[in-house]
Amino acid sequence: MKKYVTLGEVCTKGSSSIAQKDIEQNNGSYGIYGASGYIKDVDFYHQDKPYIAVVKDGAGIGRTMLLPEKTSIIGHDAVSYSK
Repeated sequence: MKKYVTLGEVCTKGSSSIAQKDIEQNNGSYGIYGASGYIKDVDFYHQDKPYIAVVKDGAGIGRTMLLPEKTSIIGHDAVSYSK
């Protein structure tokens, strides 16, 4: 018998307050992602484990991505879920 659960039941919810202007002059070796995917490498990261990111893209519900450890997501409407 299959059991369905929500992300909130198996993961911890996080959010992002990183704006595009915050990373313009920032360069490093940790990936940062947005609704369109990879943006660039910066000198910091917010997630130390692989995670699921949901980034709102315009009027739609958003894009869901499975992202690697030691990366971050950008956007005021971005949430992440990690175990």
